[in-house]
Amino acid sequence: MTETTEEVVERLHDDIRKKVYEINEENFISWEDQWKNAQERWKVHLREWSILSRQVKTLGKETRVWIEARREDLKENWKNSEFDPQKEGK
Repeated sequence: MTETTEEVVERLHDDIRKKVYEINEENFISWEDQWKNAQERWKVHLREWSILSRQVKTLGKETRVWIEARREDLKENWKNSEFDPQKEGK
């Protein structure tokens, strides 16, 4: 029995559908898994952002303490520097 053109085309389409399904099943992540992955990544982002925020806040506090402890020295060094704005105006 010989196949008609339509039967050959239909058989080829079936083969292609099977191959596409196999490729999709083997190589692609399901939407559900992708959603779970995105949620987990967001949790990591939030933890890292929280850590960063705390570190920046701590850095600001420590910098303020450092500057306050050296305020007079910094003023004197600034006055004696070439970048003193009061000297430029004279």
